[in-house]
Amino acid sequence: MSTTPDEEQYPWIVLVAIHTGWGEAADIEFDYNDKRISVYLVSTDKFGSMSKGHHGVLAEDQLINKLTDALNSGHVDDEVAYEVITAITDVGKEFFATIPPPATSSEQRILHELLYPETFYLSFKTVDGKPTVTQVDAPEQTWNANLDFQVDNDIPLYSSQEIPVAKVLLGHGNIARVVIGGQTMLCKAQETGLERTSLKREISTLQTIHNSGSESIRVPKLLGYIKHALDGRIIGFVREWIPSSSFGENLRDIKVAEVTRELREKWATQIRQTIDELHKIGVFWGCGKPSNIFIDDHNDLWLIGFGGGSIEGWGDEESTGTLAGDKRALEKILNRLEVE
Repeated sequence: MSTTPDEEQYPWIVLVAIHTGWGEAADIEFDYNDKRISVYLVSTDKFGSMSKGHHGVLAEDQLINKLTDALNSGHVDDEVAYEVITAITDVGKEFFATIPPPATSSEQRILHELLYPETFYLSFKTVDGKPTVTQVDAPEQTWNANLDFQVDNDIPLYSSQEIPVAKVLLGHGNIARVVIGGQTMLCKAQETGLERTSLKREISTLQTIHNSGSESIRVPKLLGYIKHALDGRIIGFVREWIPSSSFGENLRDIKVAEVTRELREKWATQIRQTIDELHKIGVFWGCGKPSNIFIDDHNDLWLIGFGGGSIEGWGDEESTGTLAGDKRALEKILNRLEVE
């Protein structure tokens, strides 16, 4: 959920996260004009049902119930999230009026500022019969350093405070196009760093590929680690940027019927060879699907997506991350390319 800032329309609101606990409490995080807002709600009703997850009739109870019902349904739609956020901003209008409009798109953004925006912590509760928003102290947070991850000293290390972001591609800078030393790169980073298992897995895999010294593995090269500007934790990486082909960015977007057989056979050869080379160094693709096959501006193929994730429809979930799983994914991709 988001609204787009312009000269006539603000605030800019983007939902970040929602957590609930059996209808007894909830918290919601959202960005408001480039500031992070974290709101905590707790029910004072001690007679609610844990099984039903519903409590009381106070304003906070109603918001907790809305968020709990939405999460229990498996999907929080924009309407529900915006309704809850609107209720919070209406009650706390005096506080939210102090937050200035967002930065213009022409202003340079720094990765650290996107990942770790200034955050305000609020409590939403009924006081003397009136819903009230109150600013509270930030909770104490601790992070594991690098979770036994060993960096390669031959690979550059960049501070999150020194990386200018050219374009945010996903999330709040979690995936972005950046320019470092005049070179365009793709950046992947998480606020919690390597505590995100998928990020640790992807960095480790790219590092293994880098250390193999192989030039025939068609995977974008790891170009550097990203460290937290203050505590030095590894929170992400930068890799080669792959410019898109005239056919499209990835195999999912490409209309196979518009591609010559010769080119499709070239792609089939490249993907076979790359998967074979990966297996030789003990690496499994594990997320073999068309959206993880990029085609560059020279019509060459590159494999991405080593963090794991859903491959619904493109492989056997039980064999994901195995030799059998990669072979099954390759078979389906070759069928899509209409080559044997």
